[in-house]
Amino acid sequence: MTIRASAAPLSVASLSVAFLAVAVLCSACTHAGGLTPGRLVPGELAQTDQEFADGSHYRVFPFQGHAGDTVTAQLTSNDFDANLILTDAHGNHLAEDDDGGGDCNARLTYVLPATGSYRLYANSSARAELGAFKIELERGNDGEPADSTCRGFGRVRGLLQIGETISDSLTADDPMLANDSTYFHRWILPVIAGRPITVDLSSTDFDPYLMLARGRERVTGNDDGGPGCDARLVFTPEDARPVRVVVNTSSRPIHQTGRYTLHVSDGRSTVDSSADCLGLPMHRIRAGEEQRGTLSAADFLMTQDTTYAQVWALDGRAGDTVTVDLRSNAFDAFLMMAGPGFPKLLQDDDGGGSCNARLTVALPRTGSYQLLVNTVEPRATGPFRLAVKPGTPPAASPPACDR
Repeated sequence: MTIRASAAPLSVASLSVAFLAVAVLCSACTHAGGLTPGRLVPGELAQTDQEFADGSHYRVFPFQGHAGDTVTAQLTSNDFDANLILTDAHGNHLAEDDDGGGDCNARLTYVLPATGSYRLYANSSARAELGAFKIELERGNDGEPADSTCRGFGRVRGLLQIGETISDSLTADDPMLANDSTYFHRWILPVIAGRPITVDLSSTDFDPYLMLARGRERVTGNDDGGPGCDARLVFTPEDARPVRVVVNTSSRPIHQTGRYTLHVSDGRSTVDSSADCLGLPMHRIRAGEEQRGTLSAADFLMTQDTTYAQVWALDGRAGDTVTVDLRSNAFDAFLMMAGPGFPKLLQDDDGGGSCNARLTVALPRTGSYQLLVNTVEPRATGPFRLAVKPGTPPAASPPACDR
């Protein structure tokens, strides 16, 4: 398994310099057959194709032209946002287009300055993009440019491989989904037809949401299919078209950011369909630990009963029994617990005696569990102690709550 951190893409201002540097070095390179006017040529951007400095792949198509000829070139793809570049035989940049063909396709029209050889570069607008395309060259201008609106593509974080684990972070500088309040990253994942894969997205900073898309079409999504609040998708591709893995967050609370881990494994894994996620920002506690905390007005407000709440994450193993105690002298403690394998939310008010809460639970599965520190009284705040001990406590009659 490979683990790596992501690299930030180059700025738009550096793209023309990056292109010139590659084009000059590529004075004799041709990655595909020549173009003949009126002939539609299929192709594919693959991982083995050369890259510009911004990480985008390209293929080169040479053609012959005469001085004064008007030529129109089109590059279309359902797998990536097409970008088309025209140069002379020496790699000198003459023209370029991104979305002039409409629907994220490229189209350019140019009057050739001299008789000789020219090149068209079939390229993508974002780094790491892969997939099938069609390129065509025509003499003359075949009409007005199409609507340049482009939807479904955009910024790509990088390339993801089966068996790889990536650690990265969502920030307020990342793109936001249209009509949503969530940030996202796109990753390109090459796949093999008929070979199932499992994609896992985990985070202790936000509630992960995971989507898969192919080209412009969303294929599927998942919120809590992994352990705890983590997301998991199992997908078997019908063909070898690359998949777009979209790292996202749940929509509430809004504008979630933070660190995440993205992993793709070979084969099928179990997707947890139980309601095991509370969907709130989390602290962490381990078995055998006692943690001190404070409930305040800055914590999550439960709208149904106007009580404040904090979530603490606990990693557990299937078959282990743990006792969770929530104690406070400032408020009447109320404790809830969710996790993989629980058919419903577990809860306790005074099981720990003297207005303290206690839950003793045999963990049904290995994974991440959530402990909800809460109160009985509306808007109660103050310090508390949360402890997780292995095993079952001795039987005893807890003192009554006098509040």
